[in-house]
Amino acid sequence: MSPNDTANDEVWATVLALIWLHGFNMDSRVEWVLLADKAVSWLRAQNAPNVTECADAGNSLLGCNVRKGGVRRRPNTSKKPSRDSLLQLVSLQEASGCWLLNPSLAAVVGKSIKEMENSKPERANDEVWATVLALIWLHGFNMDSRVEWVLLADKAVSWLRAQNAPNVTECADAGNSLLGCNVRKGALGISLVVQEPVDKAAVPQDHLYLRDAPCYILVLIVFLFFLFFVWSLLF
Repeated sequence: MSPNDTANDEVWATVLALIWLHGFNMDSRVEWVLLADKAVSWLRAQNAPNVTECADAGNSLLGCNVRKGGVRRRPNTSKKPSRDSLLQLVSLQEASGCWLLNPSLAAVVGKSIKEMENSKPERANDEVWATVLALIWLHGFNMDSRVEWVLLADKAVSWLRAQNAPNVTECADAGNSLLGCNVRKGALGISLVVQEPVDKAAVPQDHLYLRDAPCYILVLIVFLFFLFFVWSLLF
């Protein structure tokens, strides 16, 4: 049932769907972000006066606490970073995929370098901390332009995984606190960053053979080609 008699059924249903996605499916956000953006665009086009009321009622109904920023009728331009800030962040990314902890990054995320250094977890690497902050800033303030930065964010997450840093989750918590965001670690891909090393002894041998199968097949093909070549010369 919609919040009141003035709520449009389609608006109410769309808000419920968005709350359900953000409340229960953030780990798979990459799979539905485009359709969610389409739904938000549709809501804005309706110019419905009671979207906020629908969001409150939807959170109550589904037992969620999704911020209304995800389904608001108009973007909050007073807090939305400029496009120049996004472009600057893109230009600051290193070729490896990380960001450096420096005044330029601090200016983009709206903090001083002193604040960033003081908020850094004690054992955190500067580059890991800066990269996590950049990812949080992108997800927290630039979701409307996600299509423009999703690839560089994926590159950053791949870099984080390669570092195998033990305190990435701690950096994510501290970064959310510093930037005033509530970005879930699953949305950043951080829940997959720290991976335990694989013990080959614990892996079934048939799995190892399957993993190496392409190499064996390639060697067999080359060998057969060589035999065919020799046969053609002899006969």
